[in-house]
Order: sequence, then C-alpha cells, then structure tokens
Amino acid sequence: MKIWEFVKEIENIAPVDLQESWDNSGWQISLGDREIRKVLFCLDVTKDVVEEAVISGANLIVSHHPLMFAATKKISADDFIGEKIIDLIKNNIDVYSAHTNFDECSNGNNEYTAGLLGLQNIEKIYYNNAYQFGRTADLPYSMSLMKLAEYVAEKLQMDKRQIRFSGAADMMISRVAICTGAGSEITEIARNVGCQAVITGDVSHHKAVDAVQMGLGVIDATHYDTEINFKMNIMRLLNEKFGNDVVMIASEVEKNPFSSIV
Repeated sequence: MKIWEFVKEIENIAPVDLQESWDNSGWQISLGDREIRKVLFCLDVTKDVVEEAVISGANLIVSHHPLMFAATKKISADDFIGEKIIDLIKNNIDVYSAHTNFDECSNGNNEYTAGLLGLQNIEKIYYNNAYQFGRTADLPYSMSLMKLAEYVAEKLQMDKRQIRFSGAADMMISRVAICTGAGSEITEIARNVGCQAVITGDVSHHKAVDAVQMGLGVIDATHYDTEINFKMNIMRLLNEKFGNDVVMIASEVEKNPFSSIV
C-alpha cells in the first residue's frame, strides 16, 4: 500500500480542517510516493521514538503531537528538533501528525477517553450558538470530586500521585466536561452549560483559582495520561479499514515526562 493511501484514511477519520487555527496537523516530513513497510504510532516524536522506528523498520511515524509547531527557519544538527529531522530523513522515515483534528473528530481522543471513563450521554459543547472544543457527559453515577479524581486515575490506569484536583473535595459531581491534553480554557464554558467539573490536563494555577471561585471542580489528569491512548485508539480505527493489510505498531518507549516523589 502506498503511504498516501494510508494517510488519506487518517484524514477521512480526522479531517485536517477540524484542527485549531494555531495547530500544525498533517504532513511533517513527506519523502514522496512510497510503499508502506511498517507504521509506528506515538504521542510525541522524541529521539527515543525515532530510534525505535529505525530499529523496528518502520518507514512512517504517525504522531499525535506535531513534530513541528512553529515555522522552522533552519534545520541544524546542533538543534534537537533539527537533529531529529535529519535522522528521520536519513533513515527514509515519513512523519504525519493528527493533533487537534483527532481530538475533535468522532471517536477521537475526547470521545474515546470519555468511553474509557464510562461516561454517558456524550455530547459536543455548544455555547452562544457556537461549537466549543471538548465534550460534555454524565458520570455513570454521582460522586464527590475526591472520588472522581480517584476514579479517573483508576480508569486511565495512571499513577495516582500524578493526578490533582481543585475545588471542594466533597462537592458532588454528576456531569462533566472533558478535554484531553490541555483544556483548562473551557472551564467557564463548562460551568455555563451545566457541568460541575472539568477533566483535562496542564491546568495552570490561575485557571485553578478561577475555577474554585466559580464553584467548579477541576481534575488535572495530566496531558500525557489523557492522550497516551491516542495510539491504541487510532490503530483500532485504522484496523477496521485495513485489517492485516498494513503492519502497525504502538511505541513502547514513551513515558510520562513527569515523575513523582515516592
């Protein structure tokens, strides 16, 4: 199968025009019309992932986070991004990224993670007659904010020491907004559409303070833990289309960049 045929199916699942204006989803490195040998899926294109692709014989990496966000004016081996780009091209490896478009598509990161959490009545967020990022959903049963934090950690199979929450521990939660990755910008919208808590990652001090003043609970389940399932989810969707026609593997070298004190 040609690489462009495979990527076309990714774009059928997650149309590129769904991405945010600041995003850089799509081709990061394209080396021409070639046959697929093996596809490696990852969250981030790190040096370890590049080495893993070389060793495994993959000639296409599909990442969630783009290899390049900002305009690249120079490619140099003295720069860690440039070094990766050079290694990828030397080893004939294409890179394609499906970022915010895959967060927002049907069965993408937000809906898949909501499913892992057993959420019900999952809906897109509409506020002031406009579509907003993320999803709203009902919990399977009402629980306290403290219990919800424990529940999220368990369902996402994450280190409980990594999870944080802001808000009254005993406040009862029945409906939440979810935005994988970094989604604390939706806190005020979430409250205005009837949610008692937001589940996301990368919550800043100021956003947590604002949420507490609004009476809104916030669960910070880390950027990594809310998005690492990108690999298995997109592979599942592509397997439904291609089955055994394409060899697909998930990166095994990725880990949360943050550690906790035991």
